[in-house]
Amino acid sequence: MAFQMTVKSTFTLCFLWVSVLGRSVVRTAEENLHREVDHTGRIVRRDVPKEGRRLYYWRDNAGFSNVRLQFETMVATAAAFNRTLMIPPPSKIAHLNEPFRETNAWKEEALARTISISLLNSSDWPPAKQKWCPDGAYSIQKLTKVSLASLPEDKDWCFGQFETRIYHFECLDGLSAEQQKLAETAVFNGLQIQDQYAEAARRDLNRLGLTHREFVAAHLRLGDFEQIHHWTVQDFTPTLNEYAKGQPLLIVTDDATGKLVEQIRESTQASQVRSTAELVGRERFTLQGALTDMLLCSMAGTFVGSPGSTFSNTIDQLRKKASICQAKTEKSHFMLTYDHQPHADVETHRSLWFDAEHLRVVSEKPAQTDCIPHAVNWIKTATFSALDVGKAQCNAGEMIETALLGKGGAMG
Repeated sequence: MAFQMTVKSTFTLCFLWVSVLGRSVVRTAEENLHREVDHTGRIVRRDVPKEGRRLYYWRDNAGFSNVRLQFETMVATAAAFNRTLMIPPPSKIAHLNEPFRETNAWKEEALARTISISLLNSSDWPPAKQKWCPDGAYSIQKLTKVSLASLPEDKDWCFGQFETRIYHFECLDGLSAEQQKLAETAVFNGLQIQDQYAEAARRDLNRLGLTHREFVAAHLRLGDFEQIHHWTVQDFTPTLNEYAKGQPLLIVTDDATGKLVEQIRESTQASQVRSTAELVGRERFTLQGALTDMLLCSMAGTFVGSPGSTFSNTIDQLRKKASICQAKTEKSHFMLTYDHQPHADVETHRSLWFDAEHLRVVSEKPAQTDCIPHAVNWIKTATFSALDVGKAQCNAGEMIETALLGKGGAMG
C-alpha cells in the first residue's frame, strides 16, 4: 500500500509540554485582572471575575477522554468569547478512583496564560446539582442546537453536563473565522500535559526496553466494545502483523485479565510484545496510568487505534499536534471500521487506515474530519485547520524530546 509507513516514521513529542511564551490569545491585563502570573508562570493572584463574563460548566462524569472533549469545548468557547472559565472543584469521573479536576492532567499555568480561568473550591460549588448555575445566568440548550453567537453577551453562561457531552471543539456553531482561530489556538497551547506524566512515560519506555519512535503501539479497546461487537484476537492479528512484523509491539488495552496480550504473543509476527500491564498492573487504571499509556502510544513510530474509542482519538490528537510542531507526518492506523464491523483481511481495504498526512482514510468509509451540523461529532479526528501554526507553542516540547532520547535537556 502506498500509504503504509515503517515503524520508523518521523515523529516528535514537541507539543505536549510546551512553554507558552507567546501571548497569542491572552487578554490584556485590564481584561484579565483576576489572574496574574509571575516570571516562573506561577499564579500569584486571583481576583473575582466580572459578572456577565463568566462561563460555568458541570463536569462530565464519563471517562477521561470524554471529559477531555468537554473541557476542550469549554476552553475553546472561553477563548472565542473572552470569558472567564470557572473550573469546578474536583469530582468523580468514570474509571478513576480519585476525584478529578482538569488541572490534575494539564498545567494550570499554561491554561492561565492562554485564557482567563478561575478555580472554584468546594465552598463555591453547591452540592445540589440543580443549584450550580448562578441566579441570572443563561443556561444553554444542547450545543448541537445552539449558535454561540446568539447567546446574551451581558450574562454569565452555564453549560450543563449532558448539554456538552462528547462535543468536538472544532465544531462549535456561530464562531467567526477569527474566533475559530482563537478557539483552536487556545486548545493547542492551553492543554499541556503535566511534566510528571511525561517523566513517568519516559521511565516506562526504558523499563519496557523500547526505543522512542522505533516500535509499533496498538490500543485495543475491549470492555463494552467486546460485549457489543464480539471482537476476538483473530480480528486484531492480521492488522498487527501487517504493521508490526519484525518490530517491537506495545499493547495498551483495558483487558484486565492479561489473556489478550498472551493470545497476541502466540499469534503475532512482531519481534516482541510488551504491555504496560506488566509494569504497573491495575495501577494503569489511574489517571497517571491512562496518561502514561497515551504518551507511550504517542512515542511510537506507528500507532494502531480502535475507531469509536475516544482514548484512541486522544492519542491520535497528540500525534497530530506533534506533526504540526515539527512539520512532519506520521501514520495512525485505525484497524476496525467505524460501523464497528471488524475485518480480518487487510487487503480488502474494508479496514480503516487513517492517513494523518492527507487527513483521510483509505477505506470504503472515510474517517470523519469535517463537522456534521447538529451532531456531537465525538468521533471526529482533530485537524487544527484554523490554527495559526506560527503561534503554536512548542519550545519546551523539543526539550522533552531531547530528554526522551536520553540526550539530556531541561524540562521547560
